[in-house]
Amino acid sequence: MPVDMKHTIAKAVEKLLLEKKALKLTVKDIVEECHITRQAFYYHFADIPDLLDWIITQKEEELDRTLFDCYIFISGQFSLFEQNRQADSGGSGPQI
Repeated sequence: MPVDMKHTIAKAVEKLLLEKKALKLTVKDIVEECHITRQAFYYHFADIPDLLDWIITQKEEELDRTLFDCYIFISGQFSLFEQNRQADSGGSGPQI
């Protein structure tokens, strides 16, 4: 079984959730969408709430990485702005 089976299952669930309500989602729906056995599903997840918790955690981590990347980019842009401002003012600091 591929190492990324959890991601494969999660992608299938995301697709299924667009088609039906979360309360109506079943393990049968998921395994049919993924073309895996119920045993394979239960090897990776205890149940659907466990799967949904895992998906939410993955999305939170992805968002954290994206926000951190944005912070680094903005910080770099601010540093460049400050360097340019100081160079334009002769490096003597803020002028009033």
